Amino acid sequence: MEGALNRAAIFLKLKPKEDEQQKVRQEITQELSRIAQRIKEVEELFDLTYDPDMTEAYVYELRSLNAKYSSALKRARHNGLSAEVYQSKPIS
Repeated sequence: MEGALNRAAIFLKLKPKEDEQQKVRQEITQELSRIAQRIKEVEELFDLTYDPDMTEAYVYELRSLNAKYSSALKRARHNGLSAEVYQSKPIS
């Protein structure tokens, strides 16, 4: 009986951790989605602009977003997630 209680206690201790892990995974997935959407928006703005200053601003924003996306992918892999990589247009 004591062994069963110990196993139950261990399960109860692990359950919140599993819930936390699931919450972290969901947050990372949402972050990846938000960043990918913003990359798409900025790429569209980049394609429509004729102003050299705005072109430069979009280039820097795209580089920043790509770095954030890469970081989020690393966190996703670290937390046991696999994700489809959003393929951004190359920035020269």
